[in-house]
Amino acid sequence: MSKEIIENISTKTILNDENYLIWRTELFLLLAKHKLYKYINTDEVKIILKSSIKGESKDYKTFEFDRDYVYDKNVTEDMIDKDNDTKIIINNSISDEIKKNLDFIYNNPYKIFKTVEETNSFSKQQRIEYLEK
Repeated sequence: MSKEIIENISTKTILNDENYLIWRTELFLLLAKHKLYKYINTDEVKIILKSSIKGESKDYKTFEFDRDYVYDKNVTEDMIDKDNDTKIIINNSISDEIKKNLDFIYNNPYKIFKTVEETNSFSKQQRIEYLEK
């Protein structure tokens, strides 16, 4: 998928602290249309500390944001691209206030979505307390 296209895609509704169910539905449909849904549904693209590898690390792809990490051995370039496309769509689809509490560098879309999902299962005050931990 073209990066120029993905970088401009978002849900119609931008997630804030009051519209999670509408946003979630739009996100699911958007990701399904672009064949990216599995990246929020399964923990596909994992990074690991390079120092934790037993033996040679040359068979691992370097994590572009931090040279101390590598992608798990089973991760392909296509998976990395789709993982990043999914993160771009999620990032484009949430408010700046919510983005402040999410790590789009070290977390994959599955972990990002799970955090959003968990924090929106509670009242606004409970979400604030959870995110401040």
